[in-house]
Amino acid sequence: MVTVRSCNSLRLRSQPDPFDFFHSIMSLSLFYQKPVIIDRVIHRQSRFKPQSGGFRFAAATNSVPATSVEFALLCQDYPIVFTIDDQGSGVPLALTGLRNAENLFVNQDGKWDCRYVPAFVRQYPFISQLGTTPGEFSLMIDTEAPGFDAADGEPLFNPDGSNSALLDNAVDMLNQYNSAANLTLGFVAKLRELDLLVPREIKLQTQMGNSVQMGGFFVVDEARLAALDDAGVLSLTRSGYLFGIYAHLISLSNIQKLITRLEQNGLA
Repeated sequence: MVTVRSCNSLRLRSQPDPFDFFHSIMSLSLFYQKPVIIDRVIHRQSRFKPQSGGFRFAAATNSVPATSVEFALLCQDYPIVFTIDDQGSGVPLALTGLRNAENLFVNQDGKWDCRYVPAFVRQYPFISQLGTTPGEFSLMIDTEAPGFDAADGEPLFNPDGSNSALLDNAVDMLNQYNSAANLTLGFVAKLRELDLLVPREIKLQTQMGNSVQMGGFFVVDEARLAALDDAGVLSLTRSGYLFGIYAHLISLSNIQKLITRLEQNGLA
């Protein structure tokens, strides 16, 4: 739900802490150029035209944050890996490319060339930011997004100042995403607790003889998983995390699919 504060900015409903790392993923830049907090006064006349330019905004992104609730769909087409920060917190990533500034899922027409589009991509140009009150988030929009303030766009606010259907849908979507992100933090914390994550890098050669190397990520070590005692396996099973682990391991075979996309696009 949304509440309006004295500063007139919009707030998303509270979520449990800790949540910092999942939102500090914005520090990686990704495709957000100029995200600002939506203000009921400043943005009273602002508009946004959805899907303006398609998914071209993500064309230079080789990975996007993923939530564990998406793993069943993601594992069919994307390799799922993990990134870990200096404090030991982690975030799953869906790989969309094998080289810097390259997304193999965005075609020349700006369309997403896959059945499932990751939630982090679908929520653009909206995103949430941690507020000053613990567990509270501000709703933001990228003012550099294609379609922002387009004359034929949909309004962010109704004439009476209430949220438009577009804004309410964005709030609902981000609340769902934040809930999924919070569950994902617990999942990654359990993997860290059981010492299952190990660093890994990709070293492959294309049919054209070009080398592809990518590192800086972590995966679940199958030998460590198999060596868990009964208590460890039981904790993963009862929490539902075991499914996520196997979905992640299955997804790693999709690295070959990325190589195939690279070659089919004549980029290898």
